[in-house]
Amino acid sequence: MTNLVYDYFVENFGTVNKCKDSNSEYHTKYASYSKQELKRELKALKRQSPVDVENIQYVSRLLRTLTQNKGHDNAKSINHDEEIKKNFWAYAKSHLDSADYLIPTFDLATCTNYF
Repeated sequence: MTNLVYDYFVENFGTVNKCKDSNSEYHTKYASYSKQELKRELKALKRQSPVDVENIQYVSRLLRTLTQNKGHDNAKSINHDEEIKKNFWAYAKSHLDSADYLIPTFDLATCTNYF
């Protein structure tokens, strides 16, 4: 049952698998799109009367793939204290979304003991 549920979510709500989708027509169509252009395209696709589900799924997955990589490279080189002093809300908007990708510095036993 677990594998069935996992396979369903991977198939319908995952990210773009470069090996699987590299030869698709969507790959060539959306290769040069920026994240903002993909968002606009996704909104337009959802408004269309005959819904193209495969196209919507591909654009959604591609958008998730681009969003996952946000903030990984530049997180170590930024002086966070200075950025917060300059403009707190801009810092919060740009960096707190990437907080999902931070790896905890403690193990499971420490977490269990704490809580």
